[in-house]
This record gives sequence, structure tokens and C-alpha cells, in this order.
Amino acid sequence: TRKIAGRNGGDERGILSFTLRDETATVNVTCWGSVSSIQQMTESFLINDLVKITNCQVLEKPDTEQEKLYNPTTSVNYRLSIDQKNGRMEMWEYGMEHLLQIRQKPVSQEGDFIPLDSLISLKSSYIGKFVNLL
Repeated sequence: TRKIAGRNGGDERGILSFTLRDETATVNVTCWGSVSSIQQMTESFLINDLVKITNCQVLEKPDTEQEKLYNPTTSVNYRLSIDQKNGRMEMWEYGMEHLLQIRQKPVSQEGDFIPLDSLISLKSSYIGKFVNLL
């Protein structure tokens, strides 16, 4: 969660960014709203919660260095934006038995990560590189 100055000198805005996944894909999500609404959202959800998102905006993921530097790599070429006025995110509690298995799966593909012990034993070959750990 972070805060930014409002447009045209308006009130400070809150931003919450996270990565959402299901059985098939991962996508980055950004939630925008008042500082208090974003703080409330932050306190309402935990990692591994199952959520339902409605009326979000689908945006093309920019192919910029900033995007690559500050946002996790995902399996799709778009991102989702939830605005306090239009979108909504809520807990999903119905028919979730098959989705509970997702919690046990790594976020990255099998060949896309290294075990922590490899990083420790081969540390000099990883210095300065970005890696996914499992």
C-alpha cells in the first residue's frame, strides 16, 4: 500500500498492488481509492484469500522498464485496475474446494525458480541477477 498526491492538488490517494492467480494464469492488480478505503481493503484481505473481483478495468500491460522493474512478471499481457467508484473486491466463499489446491502450487512455472539451497551454494553466480526462489 502506498500514497500519492491527488490530481490537481486534490486529496491524497491510496494504492494497493498485488498479483492475483487461478489455475490458469497470474495477473497484476492495482486498486485505487481514498487512503482510508485502501487501508480498509488492505486490512480485509490476506495472502491466499480467495476473492471475487467485479467491474474492474482491463488494461494493456505497458512494455516499459518501469513495468518490468516494479511489477512481478505475470503470465498475461494485461493488468487489472479497480477504482473505488467502479470496481469491487470481496471474499469468495462459495464452491471453492477445487480452488483451495492453488494454495499449494508455486506461483512460477517449475523451471522458473531455484531452491534456496542452490542460491546459497552458488551465490557468486547469482549476484546482481533477479531470481525466483522456492
